[in-house]
Amino acid sequence: KGIAKYGNVSLERVVLLNFLYDIYAYDHKERSKSVSVIVEIYDENNPLIVGHVFDYIYSDILRNLTINVEGRNNNPYAPVFLGTSFAGMIGLYMGVSAGCCSVSITERITNVNETWREIFTNLKAGYNTTSFITRSLMQSDQLITFQEAAVILSNSRIVAPCYLMIGGQYDGVLVTRDCNGAFDKAFLSGQTEWYLIGTNYDPWESPPSDDNRKQVVIHQLESAGRGNIDTGNLVKALLVSPIVNDRTAFVAATTPDYWGPYSSVIYYPDN
Repeated sequence: KGIAKYGNVSLERVVLLNFLYDIYAYDHKERSKSVSVIVEIYDENNPLIVGHVFDYIYSDILRNLTINVEGRNNNPYAPVFLGTSFAGMIGLYMGVSAGCCSVSITERITNVNETWREIFTNLKAGYNTTSFITRSLMQSDQLITFQEAAVILSNSRIVAPCYLMIGGQYDGVLVTRDCNGAFDKAFLSGQTEWYLIGTNYDPWESPPSDDNRKQVVIHQLESAGRGNIDTGNLVKALLVSPIVNDRTAFVAATTPDYWGPYSSVIYYPDN
């Protein structure tokens, strides 16, 4: 209600905006092309960096609404989380909470034929948007560990399927989710490479021949070199086609689990 009041827009429009991303996950005509990545660098104190490329069909509108946000509880001088979102949105699609973790959300399309009736049935049953659950977790007054955050985000009931890239201080995990829970988790510590990459396809499946984003991400990381990557350089590495495209709204990178550098840029295709 506060957003509607001070934004001078109807409450209905604010509610629709906050559920739009989840609802359109069931539109199989246009697949999102977002990317999430965790890389392990040579830093004993803060060895991980996470990056996210946010892609959506209304990016021409969302670019003008993209903002970095700070969440605060009782202490107005001590933010509890940092993130990138959109004006009018309550949830977070990319964020980091000190002492906890970082989280980025990527759209997942399944072959399940969900109908509008089933979506609203889920809403009435108490299912929530992943972005709002992420925001609530990061703004919690309780100290939550990476492992606890992974359990919460894996088991909470959500409106639409998705992929979650969750980063802690020393490990990360790519969670493949449906509405009722996780059925696959890939940990960075279980990889032979020094990075973990998620797109909009299940990790165990091969992407279509016309979508080579994952291979381009690998090329960019290997070219930059493990010893040369920081948050700024990771953003630059991801700002190349086809990792970014006409529907990319923003690219962001941060170090999970502590207040390190937070880098983000709004992506304009013509610039």
